[in-house]
Amino acid sequence: MIAPVKTLALAFGFCLISLSAAIAEEVDPASKWINAFAWIQTGDKLVAAEQWPLALGSYMEAHMQLKKVAAEHPDYEPEIVGYRLERLEESMAFMEEQLTAGDHDITMGWVDFIETLEKGQEQRFANDFESAFDTLDVARTLLEEIIAGNPGSFEDAVATQSEILTESLEWLDSQINFRQSMKRTAYVDDGTEWGTTKYVKESDLPGSNNSTVPNSMLFPGGAEPVAVVEEKEEKEEKEMPAEVKEKPARIGFRMSSKQKSASPENE
Repeated sequence: MIAPVKTLALAFGFCLISLSAAIAEEVDPASKWINAFAWIQTGDKLVAAEQWPLALGSYMEAHMQLKKVAAEHPDYEPEIVGYRLERLEESMAFMEEQLTAGDHDITMGWVDFIETLEKGQEQRFANDFESAFDTLDVARTLLEEIIAGNPGSFEDAVATQSEILTESLEWLDSQINFRQSMKRTAYVDDGTEWGTTKYVKESDLPGSNNSTVPNSMLFPGGAEPVAVVEEKEEKEEKEMPAEVKEKPARIGFRMSSKQKSASPENE
């Protein structure tokens, strides 16, 4: 039984790959046909592993999808679609005979899982990540309930599909968290003026000529060139009284109140 289980796992992987490719592309009768045929192949592998309830559920899903193709696209390969529908109906009748007590509930649970899985994949490829995550999380719960009903057999049969579903949920979770972090770090204008950056060209800088006046953009508060400052100082010195000019400057020291009272000038 080990070899069929491995083959079954590969079939599940092929089913999901085909499903993703069909959803990612524009929905047309050809892509719908490929998706339905993938479930037929999955059912065939489950029959080989004698997983009758799961095989019946896979055939039921394929039959439903092909019925939609026939109804919505009657001109698309009507002979091939009709042939597959007849074969599926024969296979489903055979599967019904193989079911035992309780198997019908497993089949219905498996069909619910498939439909939920496909809905989640459609939402994912439509970039509705949050809805896809919620839907696929429901699909995981359905799959866990199926496995719990027969853990020794079903867990091995759906191991690959369970792993792919888990990886899809982890990827969606990372995308949702990334989007939320981008929203939190987005810039919000609170009206605060933080200043601006102004590029200064070489022509804006003061030159070596003393008569050059620096650009006022560099000195918002105003600035005078060195030549103007020196001219002001020379003018002030000429206007200063002679006694002030001749009186030598005395270096003074700050004294405390006691020193000031003891000073000869105060006697």
